[in-house]
Amino acid sequence: MNKGLVVLVALLALLSSCKYKDTWETKTFNKEFSMEVPSFMKEEQLKEGAPFQYANRFRNLYVVVFSEKKDSVAGDFAQYCGANALRLKKALGNPLTSDSSDVTIGGYKGVKQEIFGIMGGEVKEKIFYTHITLDAPNGRYYQICSWTRGEDRKLKYKDVLDRITYSFTPVAK
Repeated sequence: MNKGLVVLVALLALLSSCKYKDTWETKTFNKEFSMEVPSFMKEEQLKEGAPFQYANRFRNLYVVVFSEKKDSVAGDFAQYCGANALRLKKALGNPLTSDSSDVTIGGYKGVKQEIFGIMGGEVKEKIFYTHITLDAPNGRYYQICSWTRGEDRKLKYKDVLDRITYSFTPVAK
């Protein structure tokens, strides 16, 4: 057999084995909620105190979930949402925010905002955040935040990030 053909076949086999598998797994966190996670994202320390932290640094995809007791935060739900969005906007240069919209995820009502801007000191590529705050009847607020760099990735991975985000499901107690 031609050596060039053997090398080509071996190279193609190697490249095809490097693809990410498109499998999803449901994981439970703190016995409070579960979420679906694709196999190409791994648990990683992104933000201290977040029970859910998954990333794929190669694809620049990140998702975190925070869980806080309502009686440990100042103000009502609207104030809590506003304070968290403001904190995120302050971390960005030239931030732009979409109008907030009402959402229901896992039976919990909440507010969704899209925020994007330039992260200080980083490459001048925009970072796109989807920030959702949920008001749960179990005495907790949940924040689901996903982000990626660049508009091309935002469009390419929108379905993946939406699937993770909207898979949030409370664990029945």
